[in-house]
Order: sequence, then C-alpha cells, then structure tokens
Amino acid sequence: MILNYQLTVDDLFALQKNYFRTSEYHINRGKLAFVVLMLFSYFVFSSFLLNILPGNVSPDLIVPVSIGGGILLALILLPFVRDLYFKIQIWRFKIAFNRLKNNGWPKECITKLTPEGIEQHVHNSQLEGKTQLNWSAFQKVGEDERRFFLYHTDTDAVVLPKQTESLSEESHKELRDLLTQHIGHLLNTNSKKTANAL
Repeated sequence: MILNYQLTVDDLFALQKNYFRTSEYHINRGKLAFVVLMLFSYFVFSSFLLNILPGNVSPDLIVPVSIGGGILLALILLPFVRDLYFKIQIWRFKIAFNRLKNNGWPKECITKLTPEGIEQHVHNSQLEGKTQLNWSAFQKVGEDERRFFLYHTDTDAVVLPKQTESLSEESHKELRDLLTQHIGHLLNTNSKKTANAL
C-alpha cells in the first residue's frame, strides 16, 4: 500500500500533543503539576477565608469553613487545572517552533507500507530523506481523529493520515487492517492509555 500526502505544521503540533499526553514522563509531571496547583488554590482560599471571617467567630467554626471553602474552590477549578500542564507544554512548543526561520514545512511524503515494514520518502525545499523501518521497530502507536502516530523512538514518529484525497474508504480500511495486523497490540494499548490520561 502506498500513501501520498503532505505533512503540515498542524500534523507536527498534533504529534507533539499526542506525545505530551501519552509520554509517561509528561503524564507524571502533569499529575504533579495538578496536585501542586490544587494545593495552592486550597491554601490561598483557606487563608483568604481566615482573614475575612469576623474575629468573634468561634475557632471551632473557622477551621471547618476554611477547609470546606478550600476544597470547594479546588473542585470548581478542577476542570481548568487538569489540562493546564499539557496546554502549557504545547504552547511552549509552538512558540519555539515559530521562532525558527525557514523551518521546511510543509513536507511531501510518499509512504509505502509492506508486510515487512514502512518505507517513507520525505522532501521539501530544504531536504530529502528516506526512512525504512521494520514493524518490530515501533514502540508505541497513538492516534487522533485524523492521524496515526507510529513511534519508533520516545519522541520520533511516522505520521500517517487516516484520510486523504487519494485514500478511499476501502483504502482506509486496508490501512487500519494492515496496522492492526502488524502492530495492533500497540494500537490497542495506547488507545487505553490515552483514554486514561484524558
């Protein structure tokens, strides 16, 4: 099976987003950042309540009210704080990328999928490269609504579109079947991991 497509900056950002959300390192850092921000919001609100409550309020009442208020604030902020680490990482990557001049995007790709592996030819105005990988070289597989990410190192991946102008519905099914046949165990594992991380 041969795929002809163009890799764009959007594909690069989607790859980075998938990497941040599926990397053990970033998942653990995201959890730590979440706990720190929740504790911070709790202590700030508790301190605020202790300072605004009248002095004649019983100490037995001040502590439970401040604790309850801190927990309530933490719960209100929960949806906003949970994704904050990942959004900051993607934002930092975009800033670094935009500082590069002549970054060589978009890239034209011709990717050949065979029973042995993947052969990819990439070219643009600045480079021409060829990558050959056996199916056993892939460590994990990620996906979003529009792409598959086949990681052959912790950070490097072959990006395959799920749909292109030249990819019919039958070809799309053939692509998914081919990936399932050769690296399906990685595809299923990463889908569960992504679902747990979100």
